[in-house]
Amino acid sequence: MEHERVVKVLTIGDDDANITHLVYHLAHDRLTTFRYFLDFFTQTVRTGEEKVKFQLWDCSPSLRSPPLSRAWYRGTSVLLIAYNPIIKTTFTNVRRWFDDADCQLDSPAIRMLVEHTSSRNRPREVPIGAGQAMAESMGILFGEVDSSSGEFNDDLLELLANEIVSKFPLSDVPPSSHPPNRP
Repeated sequence: MEHERVVKVLTIGDDDANITHLVYHLAHDRLTTFRYFLDFFTQTVRTGEEKVKFQLWDCSPSLRSPPLSRAWYRGTSVLLIAYNPIIKTTFTNVRRWFDDADCQLDSPAIRMLVEHTSSRNRPREVPIGAGQAMAESMGILFGEVDSSSGEFNDDLLELLANEIVSKFPLSDVPPSSHPPNRP
């Protein structure tokens, strides 16, 4: 019998990390040109006998007042913190985002650092391998998405689906496996 899990994935980071582009790309496998706040999209990945339906939430930093941010974090099972390798400040602020998440999350969440490239027109300010090294030092997952070319999209979601299935047996499915209340 096939089971489907619904998993809330909150994606956060500096505005220059192009979170909206990342979330849209993961859900639709194509680049978008808009830059405004989104609610969420869904994407389903099959792993073994299970389907994992990701609710990909985009939390705009401009909407991060304390009561609202607590509501956005509620029920999060996967936390993606993105940085843009062509803008160094998005990388140097990653630890601040993780620290903020630690104060806001109401339950344990799988964490992943995501290097998100949405343009190759400018040189990198973050050295290749720096994100992987940071993720390893923090004991979290690492992924790369190039929404200008579509590279690594499937790998990232498959990695997350396998991590969800292995960490949360069906007998212990996290609360966010039910549709979340909107903040």
